[in-house]
Amino acid sequence: MDFPILLNYLIVAVPIFFLYTELHFRFPFIYSRYYINEPEILADIPYRVNPNCNVPVMVLIKDADKFPIFVKNINIDIYQNSQIISTNLYIINKRIDDYWWYKTFQVNPKKNKGHTTFEVRITYEVNKKTKTIKNHNIKTLKPSPFNVFLSNFELPGSHLTQYGDIHYHSYLTDDMVEFGAPLRPTLEVCKVLGLDFICNTDHSYDLDDKHGSWTETDPELIKWKTSRKEINDLNNEFKYSPFMIPSEELSMHNASGKNIHALILNNSKFLPGQGDGAERPFDFSCDYNSNNLYSNLEKDAICIASHPFTPVPFVEKFFFKRGIWEEFDILKQNMIGLQILNGDLDESFYRGVKEWINFLLKGNKKFIYAGNDAHGNFNKFRQIRFPMISIKEADKQILGVCRTGVFPEKLNHIQSTIDAMRSGNCFITNGPFLKLSIQSNKIEFNMGSDVCVSKGVIKLSGISNLEFGKITSFRLIKGVIGEKKESLIKSSSVKDDSFIIEFDLDVKVEKKSYFRAEINSENYRGQCTAMSNPIWLNPEP
Repeated sequence: MDFPILLNYLIVAVPIFFLYTELHFRFPFIYSRYYINEPEILADIPYRVNPNCNVPVMVLIKDADKFPIFVKNINIDIYQNSQIISTNLYIINKRIDDYWWYKTFQVNPKKNKGHTTFEVRITYEVNKKTKTIKNHNIKTLKPSPFNVFLSNFELPGSHLTQYGDIHYHSYLTDDMVEFGAPLRPTLEVCKVLGLDFICNTDHSYDLDDKHGSWTETDPELIKWKTSRKEINDLNNEFKYSPFMIPSEELSMHNASGKNIHALILNNSKFLPGQGDGAERPFDFSCDYNSNNLYSNLEKDAICIASHPFTPVPFVEKFFFKRGIWEEFDILKQNMIGLQILNGDLDESFYRGVKEWINFLLKGNKKFIYAGNDAHGNFNKFRQIRFPMISIKEADKQILGVCRTGVFPEKLNHIQSTIDAMRSGNCFITNGPFLKLSIQSNKIEFNMGSDVCVSKGVIKLSGISNLEFGKITSFRLIKGVIGEKKESLIKSSSVKDDSFIIEFDLDVKVEKKSYFRAEINSENYRGQCTAMSNPIWLNPEP
């Protein structure tokens, strides 16, 4: 094997992947413990389901064109308190020999509510043998049940806002070691999760590949063009409830010439970027950087910094020349904000909040957003622990756990949603609903507003429910431009059994400043936090 090709194998195996695992990748002449002579087979199920909804159970089979199988039946069992409460048998009797095959089974949970577990058993023939697997066919990973919360409630405040996941990877991400979920089952899952929209931010270096190749660029951009048509067709079929915003995660250079990622939402033209795609060994070049990107961004599109403060491991710095967003990159006018919440309230989130506050106090107007960076992953992700040796599962970076709540002028509408995010009329959350506004001279100004007033009334409202826990605390925060620290205007630990909080507060505007808010609750997944975008107030001349 040629050295450049071998190097590609080595480079692409360096990262730790959080997605559906490609089992057929092997180093040359090296044994892989999880390699199988059959296609990848897996099931996936949303981690929560809105009331009065069936549970969509996706079964996905990949690479059956190389490893054909005959699927006999699929059995889906539901457990509660370790007792089986429902069993559902589906007779398939079908030969599968396609590159992609999937089917979504709509399982009626009947009157069951609360914490449940699902187990999917798939019986099939391959290589003249009949097998039955549970949930997946990764031979080095013991199958664990899917934990699904059948809720009595919709997402908090869902009648007042539109919830979206702005960072998601679909089956358009497909190479030697990873792949995501098809678009149709993704939208089916979004519907029962309570998501109103999703942004399919597949990597730019995947979207321009030739079919069946992860190293060859297609000058005709067939994959890109086909995917945009599929997104449009599905949006029309689902009547934009939910809907998908056509997007990409662009690899570009920061001020130091290192590779960073930008979420490009609603740009009809493809923007190429391959600097950290490992398609050509140690070729870190990128078409775009913080200086030239925005002249190529369409007026109806927006750019958001993708997980800007996530630490970069040394191996990724070396093999991919990856870096982080630097101040020069963030302060560009058309870079509207930061996706600081990326699947979990982790160290990078709290660092992101700290950095964001520093930018705000210096007078920079930047907004915050939330997504999960899920690659499929409706319920859990599977992670390569050691290449060729082992794979493990974890419960984070799950579709829809962290959300951006948007207040568009027109519901279920791509451009209106983009405009609301561009103006900062949105909040981030993994639980409660939050709305912040200010009323002055009988006019109400939303989050993201920048207004001149002498006084006004700050209005804060928050909503939670039994699923996401009682509201435990809230904070109304003021930042004066030019000062070193923010100040608490009002804060409280909520001691009663409250799921709703509302208050008004009179304020006088003497200096150029901003107000923002936070609300906390706690549920079975841990701490839940909602955080508003600011409202900027300037004293009247």
